[in-house]
Parts: sequence; C-alpha cells; structure tokens
Amino acid sequence: MSRPLIIFVDDLYGNSRSDRMRLCQRLGIQPLNSGDELTVEDAIADAWFTSSQRRVQDRVENDSAVALSMIESFWRDFASRRLALVLLDLEFDQGPVQAGPLHPDRNWPPRADFAFGLTILQAMIDAWPDPARGPGHCRVPVVVLSAQLRADRSGQAARAGALAYVEKDELTRDRLAAVLEEYGLIEDETGALAGRSVALLETLRAARSAARNAHGNLLVLGGRGTGKTSLANYIHRHSSRAERPMQTFSVQPGSEQLLVAQLFGAWPGAYTDSPGPQVGAAERAHQAILFLDEIANLPPRGQADLLEYGRLRDGRRAVKRLGNFPPSGPAANDARRSIVGEFDPQTQLIFVDVFLIAATNQPIDDLDYRHRTNFLPDLFDRLGREYGIHLKFPSLAERAEDIPLLFGQFLEEETRRIGGVWPKKIDPALVERLVHYDWPGNVADLRGTAIEVARNSRTWDEALDRYLPRNLFPVEQPSVPRLEPLPVPETDGVVLPRPRSQRAELDGALHQLNTQYGRQAEELLEAALELTRDPFGAARKSEILGDLSPTKAMKILLRQNLTTMQAADFIKRIFELSGREPASGSCSERVLRYARARRAAGTKKGGSDR
Repeated sequence: MSRPLIIFVDDLYGNSRSDRMRLCQRLGIQPLNSGDELTVEDAIADAWFTSSQRRVQDRVENDSAVALSMIESFWRDFASRRLALVLLDLEFDQGPVQAGPLHPDRNWPPRADFAFGLTILQAMIDAWPDPARGPGHCRVPVVVLSAQLRADRSGQAARAGALAYVEKDELTRDRLAAVLEEYGLIEDETGALAGRSVALLETLRAARSAARNAHGNLLVLGGRGTGKTSLANYIHRHSSRAERPMQTFSVQPGSEQLLVAQLFGAWPGAYTDSPGPQVGAAERAHQAILFLDEIANLPPRGQADLLEYGRLRDGRRAVKRLGNFPPSGPAANDARRSIVGEFDPQTQLIFVDVFLIAATNQPIDDLDYRHRTNFLPDLFDRLGREYGIHLKFPSLAERAEDIPLLFGQFLEEETRRIGGVWPKKIDPALVERLVHYDWPGNVADLRGTAIEVARNSRTWDEALDRYLPRNLFPVEQPSVPRLEPLPVPETDGVVLPRPRSQRAELDGALHQLNTQYGRQAEELLEAALELTRDPFGAARKSEILGDLSPTKAMKILLRQNLTTMQAADFIKRIFELSGREPASGSCSERVLRYARARRAAGTKKGGSDR
C-alpha cells in the first residue's frame, strides 16, 4: 500500500521552499513538488503544496481556482492512490510583491485576507458535495491548519464545513498521524479490504471511528459477500481490544435451544444431554470483541436474549446462561470455575465487558422487513442506535472502480497458488465486462470469477475475455442491426403464367422468382456472418475464413443442425439462385470460396469452421 497523500493549501508553505522543507522534516512527510529534493526516512505521508495564488505582474492575487484545479487532478486520478486529506490555511496574503532582505525567498505581499481559506472551502463544497451528510459538507476531507488561535476561528471553520481545526504550533508527527487516521481517506494497510473508491474508504474511516471507541454496539449492514467479516477484523485490529482474540459467532438455522446455549452458555443439566457447564461466545468475548454474524437468523428466544445482552449497565453487559447454577457439590465447583466474567449469585447473571459488532445481509433497517419477519424493532434500535451506530458496507456495484484492482489481486493470488504464469496481461475487454456486471454475490463472486480465469489462463501470459465463466458471462455476439421479417418477394416485372401457359413461360417465371429469393438469401447470409464472427476462433480456421463461421451462420438461418459440408452446399446454392458473384473481398465472397474449396475437396479432412 502506498503512503497517504496530503495536499497543503497554504501560501507560506506553497511559496517558501525553506519553510516547506522544515515542515516536512518536522512532520515526517515526503514533499512531491518539483525541485523539493528532500528524502524523508520513514515518512508517514506524501505531500503536495500549493499557495492558491497567481502572480499578475508585480502583484500576488488569491484565486480559489488554483487550489481547486490541483485538488481535482489528484481526486480524479486515483489509479495509484486516493487523495487522503486536504490541510487548509485560513489566512492568505495578497497585494504588491515586496522582497525582504532577511527573507529573500519569501516575497510576501503586505496585506492579509483572513477569510480566503473559507472561500476555498466553500468552493470545494460546491465542487464535491457530500450527499450522505447533507448540505454544507464536502466529500473531499478538509481539516483547517491555521496559525490563528482555535478559540478565535474554530467555530467559523466548523460552520463552513471543515472536519477539524488544528493550530500550526500543535502539529507534530504524531498529531498528523492521528488526524490522518481520524479524518483521512486511507486504504486498509493489510490489503484485506482492498480498494480506493470513496465509498469503501469512507466506510473504513467510519470503522476506525468505531474502533477508537470500541464500546457499546455496532451494527453492520451489507449484502452477501461484501466483506462484513473482513470489516469486523479491520475494526478489531484498530481497536484497543486487539490484544485479545475476537470471538466470531455465525447464526445458522437449527435447534433454538442449542443455538442459545452456544451463544450465551448453559449451566450443567440445562437440557437433555447437556455436556456440563458451557461458556457461550457472548461470555468468552469478555474484554474483547464479539462479532455476531447474520443476526436476522436469530429465533425469537435468541432475539430476546440478545436484546438484554445488548443493554449496557455501567459499561458492562449481562450474560444469562440457560438453566440454573447448581446448588452445591462438584457440579457447582465446575460451574464456578467455568465463569469468565463477574458472577452475581443473586441474579445468576455474569457481567462482561464486550464490544458487540452485529451484522446481517438482510434489510433489518427496513420497517416493512421487520414487520414481515417478526424481527424485534427494539433489537434493531438497541444494536444500531441506542448505544452506537450502524453503518452500511457498500456493494461491489457501488464501488465499481475497485473491481479492476480487486480482480487483479485475486487473479495473482490464485495464479501463484496453482503455479501459473505471472505476471499476466489482463485484456481490457475482460475488465470492461467485469465493471459492467451487477455482482449479486459482491466480492465473493468476483473472487470466484478470478479463480476460474486464473485456472483457464494458467499456462498463458494473458487473461482474455474468453476465460470468463460462461454461466455468468455468456459469449457476446457482435451488435448488428435487427433484421425485420422478410416480406414475400415482390413479383413486379415477373409475368406469372396462366394455368395453361407453355413450359417455357413457366421456366422463365420460376427463374426470376429464384433469382429474387437468392439475392434476399445473400443479404440474410451477410447479416448472419456478422452475427457469428468469432475472433478467438480465427486460429482454428482456414486463412480464407479468418473470423467467419459459415456453418454457424447457416444453422441460424435454417434453424437446424448442419455438418460443415452441408453448410457449404447451401451456401453454393444461394449464389447459384442469385445468379451473381459476390463482391471481391466481402464476407460472402470469402465463404463462397471456402464452400467451393470444401466441396472440391470431397470427403478429405480440412480445417473446421465450427
């Protein structure tokens, strides 16, 4: 993963190279501006600096379009990385240029515009509004970095749409890293949740926010195969609870009693064939995280128990095991030793400290769905509103720009695993089809597709469109104009004989009708040949045919199975009826030459046109 990219919009650092170099060394960031020949060891980010000013003769004028143009170029071009954060100054100087002897590289104008930074911020909001957060918010993350005191200007910056306000004197390497982590659009450092789409990076930012708190409940909604489990692992890695293993429990349909026992535990003898005291996943997660997947599958008893477990009491939650604590004897001793949290003998509740992440691919945020399935409305509120938030993991269709990156990653993993040829060129036509597919199974479907392509192209140095699974991506035929049903051939100019006509008259009339039928059949053959072109099969055919498939074309026209020789006979017959030779070099001329050659060869084995 590449380093995060920051843009500083600041007239001091944008104009003064010496001040810029000192800032980069102090913060541990690598400058990218032309001429900044500085290498920062172990840099935490790369940075581009702009003053958002224009030099007009002997004056410096502030112009928000300068900053917007720079930001837009980085925001649009995310092939290698996404712009993570904009650090925006508030005060910009403007006016006549006056070089000073003490600071010859500064050339600062004397008059300050204390609100120009807010003008830039408003222009950014107009250019990149954030529909999810509503009016007045910018989708490009902006943090104000100013020499002015927070008490004087932070309220103004907040109302203008900035995410945070940082005084320049407070900015250190650690503080910058914290600001990036909290507000920046940064990729998953492990690559488990690969992608650079804004939708994904905003979800990761919300996940890091939940991880910083790591308290209460978090509800994650998302379609099947989106990566909800990977997101839970991401939250666990970034949380203060990462030192203890996350407990994962997937709710599967089955015995209600057994499911409740596995999730919340049971005392000895709680049910028939009880193995003794059972510690459920909800209790084992003490001082850690419980990831409860597919909660929409919970039966009524499980939903009621989770509703109580989801309630916080002095920062803790209560586990109620099935059955009752044994009154005395060895069973009581075994039961007591099994307790993970803090046991209250009076209530027989076990209190634990757990951050609960619940997830489902069902739309439990929809009121009609909850009514239809009897999912407890109070449980939805408790998991996703009362003690925390709920976030939606975007579908693959909502972050289609990540598809090429993900496909390439999965293709490489599988190709290397099976010992195939790598590196491998990926056909643009293949990528085009991937991007425009709707992916009902999301990332899981894309991974399966990449695995099949890897196996189909194992010995080749290129992954082609034809290696895609045909159950998902049927062979596309070239687009040709739709052919309307043919009318009965016109008989204008053909004198139909009377019943008692002589034989010569009959022969002449039939010849004219055959000619018209033959010429219409030529047109149909041309269209069918266009429809059945097969560029990938050209290597299997004769030099005459190239990508043409005459047998397939005739099968379409006649709606019956044909051998190659039978198709050649029909093609010859069409041109015999039309009474003319096709234009030199046309598709019809090529297949006619091929048909004549096939017939002339008799039964000798030749190239197949399939």
